[in-house]
Amino acid sequence: MKPEILNTILDDATLSTESREKLKALHDIISEKEFSDLLDANGRD
Repeated sequence: MKPEILNTILDDATLSTESREKLKALHDIISEKEFSDLLDANGRD
């Protein structure tokens, strides 16, 4: 997720403080990982 999108979501007033903190933590964990959109002949990443 692009930082601009994350910031837009985090700025939403309906988001609780706990949800905001969990979303930030999850984003930090996920953003460190590499993902591929390429599949092999069997449809696996």
